[in-house]
Amino acid sequence: MNRPSFLKEHRSSNKYFIPVLPALSPGLLASRQKQALPFPFSHPRYYDYYFGRSAVWHGIKSLGLTSEDRVLFPAYHHGVEAEAIFHAGLKVDFYRVNTRMEIDLEDLKKKITPATRVLYLIYYLGFPHPVQEILRLCREHRLALVEDCALSLFSQVDGVPMGSLGDLSIFSFHKTLPLPNGGGLVINKPDEWFPPRRIDPPLVSTLSHLTGGLMNRLKMAHPKTGRVIHAISKELVSTALKVGRIERTSVANMEFNTEKTGWGMSSVSKRILRGIDPAQVIDRRRENFTYLLNHLDFKKRFVVDQLPAGVCPLFFPILVDDKKSAYQDLMARGIETVNFWGIPHPATPPGVYGEVEYLRAHLLELPIHQDLHQGHLDYMIQALRETLR
Repeated sequence: MNRPSFLKEHRSSNKYFIPVLPALSPGLLASRQKQALPFPFSHPRYYDYYFGRSAVWHGIKSLGLTSEDRVLFPAYHHGVEAEAIFHAGLKVDFYRVNTRMEIDLEDLKKKITPATRVLYLIYYLGFPHPVQEILRLCREHRLALVEDCALSLFSQVDGVPMGSLGDLSIFSFHKTLPLPNGGGLVINKPDEWFPPRRIDPPLVSTLSHLTGGLMNRLKMAHPKTGRVIHAISKELVSTALKVGRIERTSVANMEFNTEKTGWGMSSVSKRILRGIDPAQVIDRRRENFTYLLNHLDFKKRFVVDQLPAGVCPLFFPILVDDKKSAYQDLMARGIETVNFWGIPHPATPPGVYGEVEYLRAHLLELPIHQDLHQGHLDYMIQALRETLR
């Protein structure tokens, strides 16, 4: 008897399944705990959204700029955040980022023009930049500072939370926490601007991501059985949505749609958030990052060689010769990695930022999130030895 194709594709003898993002524990849905959440959730001018990109759009709009104003933007970026700025009606100039994901301050200074009104800063994977020098530049040239903390929730720089220093800051929570959706905007500047009232997102999109998080938890606990159940459920749900002509909105795509910028974070995400212990998240991520830092054999492939105090790392970055091949090989072993920064925004001039193009072609981010224990990490280390040998 022939097996369905989706079952054939998910047969595996892998010891572990390691998702790239934290999985959702059913206990968080039923939790009655109400953890005291730190910045940004505790900020008096914090606003939640379905997408982090919506926070970018509303935040840029809050600055009251014109179509002739320009934003200084890092050449290394995801792409959808740049798209949000273009949709907000502004122009963008790029500045250089090196292969260690450090901004080039000298290049940045050269790119400031009389039309520059905003400096956009991305904290890569939770790691700091020289913010005191950046703040001095912003004061000197009267630039608004936007801190993009989509990759750096709970990280600190110079002893204060990332996102608390600029005029406004952006967050994307589902990258760090097991939420089906959620982004945030913090307004630090004292003005009278307030965002429009947010509306509840479509339930089907929330439930879709919620189910994915629960299935990842099942696959972590029971890799073989979980894969089969997840494959069957995906097939059934996909068929039902097609028949019902129901659209899901992913939080992980490259789409920017102004019609969805008014969606707020779902009530389900808010409920899960109340049961999360941020200190535990930070400690486990730091422990897992440090373990890979000390036990991986490929020191020459490291992008960072230390973990500064105050950093809550998102992933462990490593350089590989063939990114697509390494990504696929690790995936076949049950290890998910990050591959969504491989394509630049079309506005980025090709051939100008060679270091960034190198990162896009060779940088692979490994999971180190709070659900992983030493067995997972040892399995990943052995898989990397076999993949990169």
